[in-house]
Amino acid sequence: MASVILIALIAAVMLSIFVALFLILYSRSRSEKLARENSRTTIHQSSQFVVPHQKYTVQPGTDLLSTDKLSPDEKTVTSSSIEENSTDKDPTQSQRGEGLDSKLGTVQPDLYPRQDDVLHISQAKKQKTATCRGSLHTKLKYDFNTSDFVVKLVEAADLPAMDIGGYSDPYVKISLQPDEQKTIKQSSVQRRTLNPYYDEVFKFPITYDELQGRTLCMNVFDFDKFSRHDAIGDVRIPMWETNVSRQLDVWSDLVKPEKNREEPGDLLFSISYLPTAERLTVVVMNARNLKAMDMNGTSDPYVRVALLHGDRKVKKKKTSIKKNDCDPLWNEEILFNIPLKQLKVSSLELKVFDYDVLSQDELIGQTMAGPNSSEPGRSQWLEMIEVPRKSVAVWHPLQYEQ
Repeated sequence: MASVILIALIAAVMLSIFVALFLILYSRSRSEKLARENSRTTIHQSSQFVVPHQKYTVQPGTDLLSTDKLSPDEKTVTSSSIEENSTDKDPTQSQRGEGLDSKLGTVQPDLYPRQDDVLHISQAKKQKTATCRGSLHTKLKYDFNTSDFVVKLVEAADLPAMDIGGYSDPYVKISLQPDEQKTIKQSSVQRRTLNPYYDEVFKFPITYDELQGRTLCMNVFDFDKFSRHDAIGDVRIPMWETNVSRQLDVWSDLVKPEKNREEPGDLLFSISYLPTAERLTVVVMNARNLKAMDMNGTSDPYVRVALLHGDRKVKKKKTSIKKNDCDPLWNEEILFNIPLKQLKVSSLELKVFDYDVLSQDELIGQTMAGPNSSEPGRSQWLEMIEVPRKSVAVWHPLQYEQ
């Protein structure tokens, strides 16, 4: 019984404490609320200013930016009245008005986009033998922020029909020459049109100074799925004659491409003769900078080696095919049996071909080595005879078939 009474007393004390705390908190909250309401009543409201009411008469052609030219006393109204309601005049207002009035009509060129310079290039007029084969529209600019030469291929117009149906399937190859890297950019193919629209952008990383020594070459081709792509026309723009520090809008005449303008490349091979075995050994080593014959900008080269007695081909052999490679490496050995006495009337003919699956293989270039051939083939052949068993290796610049 005593324990029950004790628990009841403790509960009563705790309840009293809780009620006291609640009253204290409520009183404090009420006081803060009253203080906030009192503070709102002390905020000053904006005073009402008396605004003078004036009417101004405006004659046609009056400069509205200069208020001192308006007459408040004139009663004749020839244009709609302007009612100006303002506070006391700001002492800097007249200065701002005068400054704006004095600068009115001043053009700041940097704030307005400038129209592109337009350049028309007619190669047909420069080359009397050339025939215009349509035109090519590009936009050229050097981007100093990224150190890129930017070529925007816009369109071509009035191209000749290369297909039986009276159309072409044109695409464009773009390069900067000379270029050791042999970088070639290529556009998309536009089907069945003589006025293709591209709107494609190509960038060449190059310094501005280096660009001045290059020539922009653009070659237009007609795509053919089953045969060699036909060249439609070329454009060549010497960059040292062109200012591309700002965007240049260029229309260029396409001219019939000069046959075999691009160098076909170089071939390295060695020859040696073993008198005891009467055996001529040819090692086709490698080639460099071969002309790109395929649409993807490469070639599939192989070498065909022929042994000639006079003008008659006696034997022919060939190397393996190197896929998608303009700098192929072979190191393949080809053997011919030939008596020593016949070496003075014999020669080697080496032809580099591009392999095609669905059409005839295309000749990239050729060279010869023999007693009556041109250099360096003649010196190489004579050294082989003078120093038996020695392997004589020489780089040969490939030539086009005569």
